[in-house]
Amino acid sequence: MLLSLALPLLASTPLQEDRVEAWGEDLLHLIEQFEAMHPDPFHGVARETFEEAVSALYERLPDLDDDALVVELMRLFALHSRSGKEGHCGVYPGFTDPVLPLQLYRFEDGWFVVDAFGEEAGLVGARVVGIEGRPIAEVVESVAPLVTHDNDTNLLGKLPGFLVRPRLLRGLGLGGEQDSCELELVLPGGERAKRRLAAGAPRRVEAGPPADADVLWLSNPQAAWWMRVLDERSALYVQFNATQAQAPDGQSLESFAAEVAAAFDHHDLERVVLDVRLNGGGNNTTFTPLVEALRGHARINRPGALFALIGRGTFSAAGNFVTVLERDTNVILVGEPTGGGPNQFGDARTVQLPHHDDLVVLRISTRYHEFDPEHPDRLTHEPHLFVPLTSQEYFAGTDPVLERALSHVAR
Repeated sequence: MLLSLALPLLASTPLQEDRVEAWGEDLLHLIEQFEAMHPDPFHGVARETFEEAVSALYERLPDLDDDALVVELMRLFALHSRSGKEGHCGVYPGFTDPVLPLQLYRFEDGWFVVDAFGEEAGLVGARVVGIEGRPIAEVVESVAPLVTHDNDTNLLGKLPGFLVRPRLLRGLGLGGEQDSCELELVLPGGERAKRRLAAGAPRRVEAGPPADADVLWLSNPQAAWWMRVLDERSALYVQFNATQAQAPDGQSLESFAAEVAAAFDHHDLERVVLDVRLNGGGNNTTFTPLVEALRGHARINRPGALFALIGRGTFSAAGNFVTVLERDTNVILVGEPTGGGPNQFGDARTVQLPHHDDLVVLRISTRYHEFDPEHPDRLTHEPHLFVPLTSQEYFAGTDPVLERALSHVAR
C-alpha cells in the first residue's frame, strides 16, 4: 500500500500549523481511497513515479496556500490519465469555487465566448486571446496537466470548465485574485479589449455550446431523445442525448427505437442521421434496443444510409454506444473524435475529504468498461468524415457536421 510509504512522513515531518496537518491527513486519505477503490490505479503511471510525486507534494505542504494545494492535488491525480481512459476520475475544485460569468468553447479557429451572463452578456462572440496577461495557449498548456481525461478530445471538452475559475488560475501562479480575472478579448466588431470579470456563485460549467432554439442540434438538449423528419433532404434526424432505458416522460428507449424505424418507413426516407454530440452518457446496459432497431432494418442498415454525428460531448456510455453501433451496423461517423473512448474506467464515486471537502472533490472510477477488447489501447472513435466547427459557422447558426451527413454520397 502506498499509504504505508506516506505514514512515516507524517510522523517525521514537523507540522507547525493545524492547517498543514489537516492537508496532510486529506492527502493520505485520498491516496488510501484511490488505491482501495480503483480497479487499476497505476495503469497510466508507474507506482514509483506516483510515490515520488506524493513525497514531493507532502514535503511542500507548509509552503503552499489552499489554492496551490488544490492545484497540486489535481496535478497529482491527473498522472493516472497520461495514457487516457480516465475521464470520469480525478480531483476537481470544490462546489464552493467561484466561476466567471462566461462559457467558453474551443472552435477550429480559437477560443470564443459562447455564453455570458448578467452584465457580461454582450461578450458573446468575442475571441479570447489572453488571460491575466498571458496568451490563451500558454494558459491552456498550464491547465491541461491538471485535467484527467479519456483522450485528447475529452480534454478539449473539459478545459473550458477550468479556465473560468480564478482560484485555480491563482493556484497555478497565473493570476493574483481569487474572485476575478482579466481577459484579453477580440470583440465581435474586431476591437481588442481587456476586461476584468468578477467571479460569481458556483455553477456547473457546460462542456458544449448553450441551447439555441434556432439551431437544430442545440434546440432541445434537455430531452433524452427526439426526432424530426427532414422532408426536403429525405432524412430522419434523431437526437439521442441520454443513454438510459426511459425518458423523464415515461417513454422507453425501446418504444422510441420502434418509432424511429416506423417514421423512416412511413415517410419513405433515404437516410437516418443519429446525433450523439450532446450525449454525455448514462447506463451502458440500456442502448441495445436502439442499436438493434437500426441494425435489423434492412434499408437503414445499408452503406450510405445511416450516419452518426459525434464529438467531444460524446462521452462515457455514449462512447460505448458508438463502439457497438460501429461494430454492428454500416454507420458512417461524422464530426470530430469522441470525448469518450471504447475502453474506459467509469462508475465513479465521490470521496469526501476529512477536512477540505468544500475545496476539493475526488471522483474515483470503480470499474473498467472494455467494449473493444480487440483494440485495448484504442482511446477514441475517429470519424469517417472529419468535420471541424469554426466560430464563423457556429455564430452564423449553421451546422456543417449535419450538412456533411445529409449531403454525403456513398461510393
